[in-house]
Amino acid sequence: MRLKLPTLLFGLALLLPEIAVQAHLAFFLKPAEHPGTVGNEVVFTGTLINTSRTETLFLNNIQLNFINSADGQFTTDTNVFFANVPGILRPAETYRGVVFAIVLNPATPPGRCFGIVAIQGGANIFSTTTLGTQPWGFRFRCRR
Repeated sequence: MRLKLPTLLFGLALLLPEIAVQAHLAFFLKPAEHPGTVGNEVVFTGTLINTSRTETLFLNNIQLNFINSADGQFTTDTNVFFANVPGILRPAETYRGVVFAIVLNPATPPGRCFGIVAIQGGANIFSTTTLGTQPWGFRFRCRR
């Protein structure tokens, strides 16, 4: 199958903004590790900064990866991300506040959990490029 030059140029034009936007998000969690109580929700706050002076940044999704956790012990509350984090950061705009939350199952034994959180997005509402990642963790105890 042979593609015509206009088709190739159009495809390249769609990809270039995605490549240019990738590095425009500065992402910090505050603090990266939290205390928690089993049966409750652990909420992580942070700062998201669009470091570009000219390009709008779309924040389309969040992905959490757990390290050293038992299956079924934790639930990611993705609604926290979509309810709090603005979907768009204009050039040089900063968001400070709730980024994500994790619910601790009441049957979880005391311990620690760690992971990586990734913010995905890019130049448009369909972008799924990983814009920034941060390690996170919490220590938890049984409810008394």
